[in-house]
Amino acid sequence: MLAIGLGYGLYAAGQPAQTAARRRAPLKTPARLPASPPASAPQGPQPAPRVVRETLAEVAGLVRVGAYEEAARVVRAALTQVEDPAPRAALLERLESLSRHAGEPTLGPAPLGPLDAPPPDPEPRPVDEGLPAGAQALAAAEVEDEPPSPEPPRPDPKPEPLRVRAPFPARAEAERAPRAEQDLLLREVERAIAQGVENLELRSGQVRRSGEVALCAFALLRSGVSARGRAVEGLFEALRRSETNDTYDLAVSIMALEAASLVRTGGPSAGGTAPRYARQALPANVRDEVAALARQLVAGQTAQGDWSYTCPKRQSGTKVGKRGTGTLRGAAFSGGTPDNSNTQFAVLGLHAAQRCGVEVPSACWRKVFDHFSTTVSAPQPADPVAIEWTGARPPVLLPGEAQGTRVADPEGTRTGATQGWGYRRGSPPKPSMTAAGLSSLVISANALLEARRLERAEQDAVGAIARGAMTALAEGLGAERLFGAEGWHYYMLYSLEKAMDVSGVASLDHVDWWRACARDLARAQRADGGWGTPVDTSFALLVLNRATLSLGPETRVRGGTGPADPLKVKVGKERVDLPLLLHEVAKGGDLRRDLSLLRRAFKALPKVHRAILSPRLAELLEVEDAATRRFAKKALRQITGESLEPEGYAAWGRDFVLMHEAAAPLRPDEVAATQRALRTARDGPLLRAAATAAVRGRLVSVVPDLIAALGRAPSAETHGQLNSALRLLTAADPAAELSEQREISAAWAAWLATHRDALARRVLVVAFVTQAPEADAARAALLELGEEAVLDLLDAFVAYPQDARIPALLEALTGLRPDATPEAWREALAVR
Repeated sequence: MLAIGLGYGLYAAGQPAQTAARRRAPLKTPARLPASPPASAPQGPQPAPRVVRETLAEVAGLVRVGAYEEAARVVRAALTQVEDPAPRAALLERLESLSRHAGEPTLGPAPLGPLDAPPPDPEPRPVDEGLPAGAQALAAAEVEDEPPSPEPPRPDPKPEPLRVRAPFPARAEAERAPRAEQDLLLREVERAIAQGVENLELRSGQVRRSGEVALCAFALLRSGVSARGRAVEGLFEALRRSETNDTYDLAVSIMALEAASLVRTGGPSAGGTAPRYARQALPANVRDEVAALARQLVAGQTAQGDWSYTCPKRQSGTKVGKRGTGTLRGAAFSGGTPDNSNTQFAVLGLHAAQRCGVEVPSACWRKVFDHFSTTVSAPQPADPVAIEWTGARPPVLLPGEAQGTRVADPEGTRTGATQGWGYRRGSPPKPSMTAAGLSSLVISANALLEARRLERAEQDAVGAIARGAMTALAEGLGAERLFGAEGWHYYMLYSLEKAMDVSGVASLDHVDWWRACARDLARAQRADGGWGTPVDTSFALLVLNRATLSLGPETRVRGGTGPADPLKVKVGKERVDLPLLLHEVAKGGDLRRDLSLLRRAFKALPKVHRAILSPRLAELLEVEDAATRRFAKKALRQITGESLEPEGYAAWGRDFVLMHEAAAPLRPDEVAATQRALRTARDGPLLRAAATAAVRGRLVSVVPDLIAALGRAPSAETHGQLNSALRLLTAADPAAELSEQREISAAWAAWLATHRDALARRVLVVAFVTQAPEADAARAALLELGEEAVLDLLDAFVAYPQDARIPALLEALTGLRPDATPEAWREALAVR
């Protein structure tokens, strides 16, 4: 038996759902790369598995910061210590993968060496092409570097100042690299979508009415299920066998047909701007079917501009325009009492048809616009509400100049009145119909604006009405259960999602509406993965996916899927998302089951990835359950190697995550965390993460801290990564011929004693060229240094040849005025 509407009309009594296996969805976010523990410099004979393990770990850390040549050197050094075929094969395979990156930049432009520097070491000698592939790789790995050419005589015997040839960092104003997504809500949403999809696929065969069939197909397609999947194909087969003239059924069928031509390229998020649905070509026969369905909808519009439950039946033999894109023409139709629920779906269906290339007449959009602009309730005084817009705000709601129409927009972000719509003309406003009216008004007004058929005064009115409706909707976002008094809850949330995404709204009254809806739906999801009937589940999935396409230039979600998430492990037949499971344990869910699963999942997680979970584990130290606290304390002690108070573990975890996710240029809090770890941590993942962050951020200023940490780090893994960081930051290797950790530390300490002044100069140059906050002070200090800073500045000019400030400073230091190119300056200095 059907209730009113599609939510009013598509709600049907469903059979009990089959219990779906609880599966966790694969993340759609970029994978986290671990701060991998490296091997130390060779320390005499070691068991081959240990050498390989530590070498591959160090190589992973070097690759993470783009140091491919250094990583290949580490692998070749390890090959000299390993004779067993199996371990050698692992190293050779890694060396082969590194060779594919030959010629790629490592840490930015290589610095220009001293004017009398010898030529670089030649490439390894060619390998006999007649050897098998494995033998070729082995031979290439074991070729000794040829000695450098003899140093040519200097034309000027004047001694060179000591220099630190550290690579220059990216500029401070450069765009930061994408950061690993740590939003737990998004993880919950992805899991909820996966379980909802499983439930809907199992129960899709229970729906019979064509509108419900189309809605299920639409929700599955928007959730990323392939149009060729068994469940979706079955639903479309059922649609092909049905014939209907109901408004809901026609509209949602168009939406499903269009959705089959889109591919989901990324999951939902709040505030992103990259498109996440890629459009494919629409087959001609599908376009023809869309045009025929849209023709029925246009014919079903009443003289007042709205729709009732039925439209005229399709006439056999009706022709459509070329390739199904002909203009639809219809006359006023009366098929019962119209309402705004049917009308909002008719508008959505026609808008989808228009995206498919079917031309919807402006007269149809004009009637829709007139209906919603004249039937909105009178404004009621209300407290002002702040409206935050996304980058996908539609042109019709943009202030200022919009496609030739000048719009008056008083402040544009605040309003002090509420307006809305009811189910029918004259009915009192209610949230679901206010959202329905808002989306329909904005879609129709935007279509008229694009056709240049919207007057300036009308556009002003659209903005005022839209802000009034948003103010009314903001009142329902603060409740524990959103819009709690409103019936047909999931239909209500879908109406809200359509209205907000069509209007390009990020938040109302400082409440992120999508996150509020996502939290509401996450709490309401049932054990079988659904939200009730297949119709309820479909609406919930559409909200979680932010399924409504934007009217603006871009959709507002991040796209793309990354590699497998290292924090998801397989336990038996279940794939466990550890951050999400830790969150559930902290909330006190099914402690007996969840804690047992957590123990097994944590054991299955490789040790190299465990430190990223430390902030979540620290939260468990405050829960009431004693067993949970014991597990968390033991796990944190294993990760950190220290026995701390809960606050200490929390601080340790915060610093680790900051450094683990840091991307050049580093923020001040990331720099502070790096310095703090280098100065206080004795060993372990925190110190290794600091070394990686220092290299990634090109923090030449922390070289003394790295050398001090090198002297106290006991483990070969940490010592090796600190040593690699120093080589990469300074372009020096004073311990190249040494193998004992104590000797390596002493060599670096001796190097620092003779290079401290050169290092200080390089720090000043880095601050100047990257326009750091202390850039002006650095320039003044470089001027005081005089010609001692010239060669370091020349290195910087090679890295940034377009920076006019560098040759200007060189001119001030030397009095020379060659052409403003690095080559000209190099020649001028050589002659001098």
